[in-house]
Amino acid sequence: MIAQFTRDTYRKTLGATALMAVLIVVGCTNAFTKDDLPALASNQTEAASLLKAFAKDKATDPKPQETKAQIPGGAKGFAGMITGKVVSKGEDQVLVEVSKIDRTWKHSKAENAESLVGKLVTIKIVPQTYAKKKGYLAHVRKFFGLLKAGDSNSFDVKHAEGDNLIFLELTKAQAEQVEKARQ
Repeated sequence: MIAQFTRDTYRKTLGATALMAVLIVVGCTNAFTKDDLPALASNQTEAASLLKAFAKDKATDPKPQETKAQIPGGAKGFAGMITGKVVSKGEDQVLVEVSKIDRTWKHSKAENAESLVGKLVTIKIVPQTYAKKKGYLAHVRKFFGLLKAGDSNSFDVKHAEGDNLIFLELTKAQAEQVEKARQ
């Protein structure tokens, strides 16, 4: 029903070719019907250029689950604050290129925390981490939602297992950013 409404509404304002590009971007290719084909066929050049631009954009925007981020051996067991540039986002996770180790917490077990610098790491939200703080998960998700590719930020993280870091806590500035965005 929603796909039908979207397809009909946007076909009128965008035209079939632009509608096709929009639906591909949002992953709703099943919203096409054979009625769309004549309009698309009449402008194959525009459709081809849109698809080519879309493919190029996707090739330069790796998703966290598609990029093999690995925690270096010396950083296993790390706990602390890192600064990094957001490369891409996924559901409840961000792929970050680490630029600096800001602090290492006392309980960190990493032999060489600095081995993270220059590496791509996936930082995940693990809901049970925030179970004791009512409503905190929503704040963390809001913060992740505000992040954009190219943003540099600090992250309070720990390595538990595998090749991911777990996001632990918002900084005061991050919490204020979330509150401001909620208003």
